[in-house]
Amino acid sequence: MKPLIVFLVICLLLFLPGRGACQFWTGSINLSIGVKELNDDDWAPWDTQLGFGILMDFREEHWPVGIAFDVMRSSDDASEFDPILGNIDVEVNTLEIGLGVRKILAKKRTTIKPYIGAGIAYVNADSEVTGYDFVVSDDDSALGFWADAGFHWMLNPEFSIGVDARWSTGEVTIFEEKNDAGGLLLGFMVGHHW
Repeated sequence: MKPLIVFLVICLLLFLPGRGACQFWTGSINLSIGVKELNDDDWAPWDTQLGFGILMDFREEHWPVGIAFDVMRSSDDASEFDPILGNIDVEVNTLEIGLGVRKILAKKRTTIKPYIGAGIAYVNADSEVTGYDFVVSDDDSALGFWADAGFHWMLNPEFSIGVDARWSTGEVTIFEEKNDAGGLLLGFMVGHHW
């Protein structure tokens, strides 16, 4: 998490008012909550997960695209009966850290601002199985890709609500099985723009 903290501090320093050339930077930071659908062949019955995260993008005013940096997390848990192990609780989590570009497809002063984006993703998945007298867990990470599209509905020049549809992929090995930890995440956003 240290690289994320360093990145956020740099962003704050860049966008403080009265910082000379930095005052020509523009961007947004958005909090997202929604549902992530993983491949049900790999993850059922934990394939529908609660997803949340932060989507950020920034650019110099004259750049055609912005730099996108996103952190997304999803999780689900369920209990089931195994004929050998008895009642077990299983928790599955995914984490995605995406770096790429995002393009706003609207003029500066419009109320609805659609966008598209794409890039590379660091994808991590972990699973923990808890039984009566045991706990086993496994996790794995991989590099993959992400792409998203959505829109911001500007409530005023600084604040927005919106929707983001994000697809990602990244193959991990959990308990000796290869699974795609990416998926489709549909989220509702609240954002701040500068």
